[in-house]
Amino acid sequence: TLTMHGGRSYDTRLMVDGIRVGNAGSGGEFTNFVPDMGSTQELTIDYAAISAEQMTGGVRLNYVPKDGGNRLSGSVFATGVNDSFQSKNIDDELVARGIGSPNRMKLTYDVNGSLGGPLAEDKLWFYSSARWEDNESFVANTYANLNAGDPTKWTNEPDLTRQGVFFTKQQNANVRLTWQATPKNKVSYFADQQWRTWDDARPIHAEEAMTRWRFPKLNIQQMGWTSPLTNRLLLEARLQLKGEGYLDETLDTSLIPVEEQSTGFFYRGYARSFQGGIPGINQTIRTWLANISYVTGSHSFKAGYSHTWAFSESWNNDNDYSLGYRFNNG
Repeated sequence: TLTMHGGRSYDTRLMVDGIRVGNAGSGGEFTNFVPDMGSTQELTIDYAAISAEQMTGGVRLNYVPKDGGNRLSGSVFATGVNDSFQSKNIDDELVARGIGSPNRMKLTYDVNGSLGGPLAEDKLWFYSSARWEDNESFVANTYANLNAGDPTKWTNEPDLTRQGVFFTKQQNANVRLTWQATPKNKVSYFADQQWRTWDDARPIHAEEAMTRWRFPKLNIQQMGWTSPLTNRLLLEARLQLKGEGYLDETLDTSLIPVEEQSTGFFYRGYARSFQGGIPGINQTIRTWLANISYVTGSHSFKAGYSHTWAFSESWNNDNDYSLGYRFNNG
């Protein structure tokens, strides 16, 4: 989420081909959808003089997918680093003073390949892309608990050989089909399927107390139609179907969790028993819009209509006892 000119973060709008892809949470600014730059023709960023069809005055980012063309072409982008790319300045003196293991990089990479071309020359084109991303880092002073999963143990015994790892892994594949039905009628179809795994490891959380987000549903489908009736008059219509579902897939909810209040450390069980929140969301979002634009050399007029309908359900999954213990110095 971005802010500009004193605006509010929840006025941010991320869009694909002119349609917002935010989910139904908060003010509409959040989304777990990650744009694929390999299939993006252009990115426009509006931060002032927002057009009248926008319901907010915040920053708008619009990704326009590539259409393909009569020539087969593509691209490959790849980058990556591991822990060898980061220097270390922790010495024995700092360790003796309790620094322990700091935050540090483990692995990150981004590989993005795309290809497009004609299915029927001058009539039907495709463009497709796939992207693989990984972002992993070790979390400071966070380790696996040797007593994890043992119902007879109520203490945390850190395994100093297994430091906690925060990571997000994201993959996607998409395709856009463009059909020039007539010289003045163009129809497009765009679909993007995404997969995400997110282990939200944090300081003062043992491994068994962390949140593990999983995304069984994360996709969009779009259909569009454009028709330049004259060199001044343009008609457009678009429809988008978006699915977004995620849940917290904890390893074990059968044990009563513990918070050591002298340090704020969570261990033994599901930390969200203390923290609240919604560990499961399932959303289906439909948006359609239509507009007409009239443009002269120095003036323009645009009128239209847009409608969003969303279905969202959420649920809580506490530990089996709906209970948490708070200890003080054990």
